[in-house]
Amino acid sequence: MRKLALVAFDATQLEEYERLVRAELRTLGGPEAIEKATIRARLVPGAPALLESGDYDCLVQACAAALEELAEAGCDVAALCGADAHAVAIKLDKCSSIPLVSMPRAARSAAVALDSKRPILLGTPSTMREVFFKGWLVGAGMQVLTPAAEDAAWLGRAITGELRDGIVREASLARFKAFMEDGCEHGADAIIVAAPELLLWTGRLELPAPVLDARALHVRALARAFCL
Repeated sequence: MRKLALVAFDATQLEEYERLVRAELRTLGGPEAIEKATIRARLVPGAPALLESGDYDCLVQACAAALEELAEAGCDVAALCGADAHAVAIKLDKCSSIPLVSMPRAARSAAVALDSKRPILLGTPSTMREVFFKGWLVGAGMQVLTPAAEDAAWLGRAITGELRDGIVREASLARFKAFMEDGCEHGADAIIVAAPELLLWTGRLELPAPVLDARALHVRALARAFCL
C-alpha cells in the first residue's frame, strides 16, 4: 500500500488538503484508489512564528525532521501544504529522501499550457514579494505582475481579516475587481491565485483573464504523482 505525506504549518489547512487529496484520488482512480492509499500528516511545531520572523534555517530543520519521520513511516511522495510553506521548499527538496511535489511548479505548468506571458500572481504578501513562487514563472520566461506594496498589504489584510472567515464585503470585492481589470488592461493574460481565500472573490466576478487555482493544481499534481 502506497503512502502519501502531507506537511503543514496550520491544522485547518492540513485538514483541507487531506480532504482535497482524497477527492482527487477518487477522481483519478475511483474508490479503490482511496482504499489503497494511506495519507500521513505532520504539523510543524512553531512554523507560523518561524515563517513570520523569517527564520528559514530553523524552519527548514523543523520541516526536515517531519519529513524524516514520514520517510521512516514508508511514505512514497510528499507535499508542503500551502503556498507560503514553499518558502523553504527548494532547501527541503535537497535534503528530503521523499520526493516533494511543488505548488509553484504545478502553477507554472498550467500557465505554460495557457501560453501565458504576463500572469498576475496573487497570494499573501510574502508569496507575492519573495522569489520562491514567482521565480518558477520567471524561469519559464514570464513577466510576473504583482500588486504594489499598498495593494499587497491590503490583500493580506483582506485574506486574514475577511476572507478566511468567509466574509465577502462589497467594497472589498469592488476594489479587487477594479484592480484585476486594471491589470488585464495592462497586459495580464492569466491570474494565478496562490491563496485559496481569494477564490471567494474571483468566483463572484467575470474576469477578463483565466484564473488558475494554485492549490487545486498542486493537489492534482500530488495525486497524479502518487498514482504513478
